[in-house]
Amino acid sequence: MQLEDCLTPRRVRHVPEISSRKRLLERVANMLASAEPSLTASEILDALRARERLGSTVVGGGAVIARARIAGLASPLGAFVQLSHSIDYGANEPDAAPIDRLFALIVPKVPSNDVRGFVDTLGKTLARPETAARLHATANDEALFTALCALDDTPTP
Repeated sequence: MQLEDCLTPRRVRHVPEISSRKRLLERVANMLASAEPSLTASEILDALRARERLGSTVVGGGAVIARARIAGLASPLGAFVQLSHSIDYGANEPDAAPIDRLFALIVPKVPSNDVRGFVDTLGKTLARPETAARLHATANDEALFTALCALDDTPTP
């Protein structure tokens, strides 16, 4: 699986005004719901929050991959938000660190092994300092989408 398999330019955004984990998850739930008419933002948000309660989805380096399994979903859908400043993403978690990039992924209830490998590889890539620098250097949403998709061609250590 590649980023372009689950991500479109309409679901990649620079977002300056978000200041909390709650608002960030609400934003990506709305972005994802816009791509899947059979789901509401509320259903997606509930699924993301349920997964977050199980444990941290922070991958390091200021990045998080919020994800959830959703019954009835035909294929994975992703959304990416880059903040203009870091926010506290997990005040109640021992490994909490400020984040400024969030990739949200919703997948069918029984995800393929391809999806599992994708999440692992993406997490390692997003946690790298050079990835953060490349994404933060983008000037607009279109450039951010292009930079994200180029990550598929970047070797992961």
